[in-house]
Amino acid sequence: MFVRNTILIVFLTTAAVSLAGCKDKEKAEEPIAIFEEEIESPSDSSVIDEIWYFFNGDIQKNLQLARTTFSSKDYESMIHGIEKAEAIMKLESMRAAGQNKIDIDRSIEQMGKLANDIRNEIFVPIPEYEQTFGNAQFVLGTFHLDKAREMWKKRDYFMTGRELHEASLNFENAYLWVDHKIDSTSTKALDQSLKVASELIDDAGWVPDDVVSSFNSMNNVANKLKDKVTT
Repeated sequence: MFVRNTILIVFLTTAAVSLAGCKDKEKAEEPIAIFEEEIESPSDSSVIDEIWYFFNGDIQKNLQLARTTFSSKDYESMIHGIEKAEAIMKLESMRAAGQNKIDIDRSIEQMGKLANDIRNEIFVPIPEYEQTFGNAQFVLGTFHLDKAREMWKKRDYFMTGRELHEASLNFENAYLWVDHKIDSTSTKALDQSLKVASELIDDAGWVPDDVVSSFNSMNNVANKLKDKVTT
């Protein structure tokens, strides 16, 4: 346990350093959808999953900062928000494998290009950078949904809930970035998924059929989003 905790501390320190390239900016406004509750990870979770909790929600916070500061022509703050979100996505990429990792890494490259274009004063239309943000949250949503299924098979119900919750929030935000609205069917599916995720996290009230139903409904949401994003 001592060795495991030591690894976690070293990893967190390294991750924090990677995010310290820009001076912290004051948050311009509340993000679209973020899970604010801090929950201690179970003692049997992997080190990399414990690190993920530390950054939970920060991607959307920084993308929202970038969106707000772009409108006010504070391009330095926009670059800061994009690059911090990009750094956090690199941590997510470390947890991913296969097509999920390929898609996340491609999205990271898109984010890096966007930050460089803004730095070099290349004009970026609003739909273009919102599409980049939407793509990022779509691929993260897909990744977290696959992780939720993986945790479900392992009977790790706490982690199933956490991953399902992140999938729901990322899909919601992806919709809002690329379409600025969510259809009623998808809204119902997202709300139900968040409810089931919370029940799994709290270990209260969930039933297997509800969890499987949430996986299926989230898969339908992802399929709808595929037509709206380019990965």
